[in-house]
Amino acid sequence: MWKVFEWTEKEIRDMEGYIIYPANSWILIGSYDTIDTAANIVKQEISLYNLTCKDGDPNPQFKIESCLE
Repeated sequence: MWKVFEWTEKEIRDMEGYIIYPANSWILIGSYDTIDTAANIVKQEISLYNLTCKDGDPNPQFKIESCLE
């Protein structure tokens, strides 16, 4: 099992204004069975970022951790 995390530069809030994820922390994107699937998720997230980024946006940061048990 492999977990994919993304670094948050800004806090993420829900529709009611409550903080879901604090700023400057790693948030779990998902757990995947193979490293290839986890890598493909990161590639897809980077592709989405490239389509929507604006000047001055921080580059996304990801990490993949193994949870081999």
